[in-house]
Amino acid sequence: MARLVSGGLGGGTQYPLKLTAALPATLPVAALFFCCRRYFVQGANAGAVKE
Repeated sequence: MARLVSGGLGGGTQYPLKLTAALPATLPVAALFFCCRRYFVQGANAGAVKE
């Protein structure tokens, strides 16, 4: 992906190619979030200040 961002694959901006390469990097993080979102919300609520 670093070669895509730096333009190492040729001239011009190749946004479809960059987006296609970014998708596999994003999917595992999104899957982890959706599987564990209950725990993220519980942790955020546990650290909240009640008045």
